[in-house]
Amino acid sequence: GNPEYEKNIGKYHKKFIETASLPDNLGSEKAADEMWDTMASFAAYGFNKCIYVNEMVEDRDRGVITLAYVKLLIDGGEEVYIKSADENQNDIWVKVVTYHDNGIQNLVELRLDNDATIRCTLNHKFRTDKGMIPVSEILQLQNKIWCDDGESFITSVNIIGEDATLDLEVDHPLHQFYCNGMLTSNSHSVSYSK
Repeated sequence: GNPEYEKNIGKYHKKFIETASLPDNLGSEKAADEMWDTMASFAAYGFNKCIYVNEMVEDRDRGVITLAYVKLLIDGGEEVYIKSADENQNDIWVKVVTYHDNGIQNLVELRLDNDATIRCTLNHKFRTDKGMIPVSEILQLQNKIWCDDGESFITSVNIIGEDATLDLEVDHPLHQFYCNGMLTSNSHSVSYSK
């Protein structure tokens, strides 16, 4: 990782442990370390990683629909099954458990070498051969994103500005679904943070 980040996070970790382990707080270094680990785990997932509301998913029963339409269906009590992939990249259908309306966020538009595009936040994660990685890291590492037609490189990133966003939570052990043909991470942070 980043040496400057590691130095700073180490400093905060030490101060947190000292304060949190006091008798009037958590009372022990072990409890403070467990709390730190919980917070660090949440930080890895808990910030708004999201997609523009009008991006598309493939619904098993309705064809290609927007995330905004998925939201309307869920709000109306409908079941929604969207296209995903198993660990071997075979197509499967997964149930949308819920959606997370993340409000207005700063978005970028990614264009891939297969001409697919998607508007999302820079910290949104996509499946690569190295696992689920945020866009910012994919760009640094020049990883390929798994798509429903193979693997593709990001060829351009354009700042879009602020717009409405959503994320879906799906019933899938790998927490993933296809959006605009790209295998993306679902919003499973809520279940980790409870």
